[in-house]
Amino acid sequence: MKGWKHATETVSPDRSCNAARLGAQVHQQCRATAVDFWPGDAGVTVQARHDDGREQSWSAPWLVDATGRDTFLANRFQIKHK
Repeated sequence: MKGWKHATETVSPDRSCNAARLGAQVHQQCRATAVDFWPGDAGVTVQARHDDGREQSWSAPWLVDATGRDTFLANRFQIKHK
């Protein structure tokens, strides 16, 4: 799964291992702070901050929001329903 990013605040060890086994880059103890979609659905860039304060960004053809109840993307697009 080239280009796949799995970014979550917390994720079970089984899911992390499985995602990594399938080729994902797994980043833990890291929170997404912004996401920028490229024109024409060509990809995405995610900015994030690690728990130790480091900031980093990644680019990928697509993004899976696995933040659970935090619903990072739903909050960004103001489409979260309670």
